[in-house]
Amino acid sequence: MKQTQECPICRTQLAPIGSTILIKDVFEQWKASHSFSQEVIQEHLDQSATTCLYECPNCSLEIYLPQVIGSEGFYRELQEDVQVSYYRDDKWDFDEAVKDIKNCTAIIEIGCGPGSFLSKAKPHLQRACGTEYNKAALEAARSKGLEVYGLEYDIRSLEATFDAVFSFHVLEHVSDPLDFIKEISLLAKPKGKICISVPDQTGPMKNIENSLMNMPPHHATHWKLRTFEVLASKLNLRITKVAYEPLLLENQNYYTYYWLNKAISDKTFFHRKIKKAILIFMRRFFSMLTKKGLKRFPLLRGQAIYVVMEKR
Repeated sequence: MKQTQECPICRTQLAPIGSTILIKDVFEQWKASHSFSQEVIQEHLDQSATTCLYECPNCSLEIYLPQVIGSEGFYRELQEDVQVSYYRDDKWDFDEAVKDIKNCTAIIEIGCGPGSFLSKAKPHLQRACGTEYNKAALEAARSKGLEVYGLEYDIRSLEATFDAVFSFHVLEHVSDPLDFIKEISLLAKPKGKICISVPDQTGPMKNIENSLMNMPPHHATHWKLRTFEVLASKLNLRITKVAYEPLLLENQNYYTYYWLNKAISDKTFFHRKIKKAILIFMRRFFSMLTKKGLKRFPLLRGQAIYVVMEKR
C-alpha cells in the first residue's frame, strides 16, 4: 500500500492517482527519439528507481513521488539531440508576456534558456537580465550580449530590484514549487509582478497518459489554475491575469489523436465509424486553416497557461 504524502503547496495529504512507474522503463521509452548516456540514466536511478503520480484534493497539484528531478546532464543531452527542438524562439508565452512589460523599466527571467524572450523584451526596457543553469544555453544567451547569470551568482543580491519577474516552463521542473515562487518573488519590487507559464493540465495535456515530456525526469509536477490560486494565497500574492494558449496548429494531434481516442472508444463498429468521420473532418479543417497561413486556432486550448501574480 502506497503511503500518503503531504502537498508541498498547501500541506494537504496527497492521494496516489497512478500506478508505479519504473525510471529505467522511462529511459527505454526515450530511446525512440533520443538515447541518453548511461551516466545520465544512472544519475536519475540513484534518485529513485520508481515514482508515482499523486494529486492534492485541495489545490489540485499533481506531483510525482519519490521525486526524480532532471539533472544538468539530462537537459544538456536533450538539447544537443538534433531530433529534439527543446528551445523555441517564437512562443505564445513570450508574445503574451511582452504585453506585461509595458510599464516596466527592469525585468528578470528565471530559466531564460538561450535568451529568446530577453531578446524580445530588451528593446522596450532599461534593463533585462536572466538566470540559467544549463551551461550551453547560458553561453548562447551571453553570446547575444544579454545580461545572464549562472548558478554561481547569488541572485538574492538583486532583491526588490525588478518591476516584473518572468519564468516560462520552469516551475514544473523544480523540486519545491512553493519555495521557488517565494524566492523569485523576492526579486520583485513592492507591487511588482511574478509572471509564470506552465503546461496547462486542464487543456489537451490531460488526454495524454505517461507523456515522456510531462513526467520525470522532465516534469516533476502538473499545474492547474486552482493550484495557482492556492499558491498565491499562501504567498500573499494577487492573481491579476490568466491567459490560455490557443492551439498551435502543428500540435493538432492533441485533438485528432489524443482527445479523440479518449472521447470515443473503439468498442463497436458504430464507434469506429463515428471516430473515423470526426477524424477526417478535423484533419481537413485544420489543413484548411494551415493553408490559409494560420498558425493557431483560438477556439481550442493549446499547451500552456500563463498567470500573472502581483505582490500585495
